[in-house]
Formats: sequence, C-alpha cells, structure tokens
Amino acid sequence: MATYLATLIGYNAWRNALVLNAAAGLGPDALYAPTRFPMGSLGGTLIHAMGAERIWTQRLTGIPTTPFPRPAEFPDLESIVRAWGPVEESLRAYALGCSDADLARVFEFRRLNGEKYSAVIGDVLLHVVNHGTQHGAEIAQMLTELGRSPGDIDLIGFTRERDVRESRGG
Repeated sequence: MATYLATLIGYNAWRNALVLNAAAGLGPDALYAPTRFPMGSLGGTLIHAMGAERIWTQRLTGIPTTPFPRPAEFPDLESIVRAWGPVEESLRAYALGCSDADLARVFEFRRLNGEKYSAVIGDVLLHVVNHGTQHGAEIAQMLTELGRSPGDIDLIGFTRERDVRESRGG
C-alpha cells in the first residue's frame, strides 16, 4: 500500500500545483467573488482544501491542531500558496515515511469540537487525497469559468508526467 500511497501523495501535490498555477495573478476580488460552490468562493475552497491537509497532518503527527484557517487570514493568493507549501511538505514527509504496517495502524485523535475518534492511518491518508480531489475538481471548474483552466488534472496525467521524468533520470 505504501507504494500506491506515494503515487497518490505525489498526485495530490501535482494537482494542487496545477490549480494554484492557473490561479496565479488573480486579485482578491476574483479570488473571493461569490460562487455556486459549497465553500463560497475560489479562495474559500483553496483555503478549505489546504486547511484539511494541515489539520489531518497535525493529527497524524501528534501536533496539536490549530483552528481551521479562515479566508480573512489570507488576503491574496500568494498568502495561500505560502501557507500551503509547508503543509504539503509535512504531509508528504509523513506519508512517505509510513511503512505498510504503519498504514494499517489505528490512531486516536480529537476533532476540532473535542470529540475523540480513531481511524486507520492509511484510510485517513487516502481520505486526504480524495478530499483534495473533490475540491480540486471544484477549483478547476471555477478557474475554467474564469478562463483559466488548469488543464487535465486526472491522476493519469500525473503518472504519465512522472513516468516521462523518471525515464529521463529525473
């Protein structure tokens, strides 16, 4: 499972980079313009996706969770990108450091409301990627409606690019 998870974690970062690159140059008015999507705006959806990655990584690594990020904390796209970089790196480092045995372990955590839960580590990491895929698709649609399509964000696009890079030694 660890090998497949490495692919999914790489895909998650690749997809995030595609949508963030497509959003580059958008001002706050476009970033936070109301949309028909559940998080209210493009910026709200980006922040939600980043915040979920951050909180799950904090839970998995035993770091006390911080409050869920709010759009008011991120006045522009650059502030979202700066905050997401370390989150993505922490998620990648944790996930890629897991063995198959680690991924099968159950861990306990508290939800933001204080309720105690437990979950299988591998299931949580799959959830994080799947959650990002859901919101990544919403973000791609919002960007497309703004004339800034990120292009193909499918997993196969990632694996094809990865395979080409690896065949060239990179």
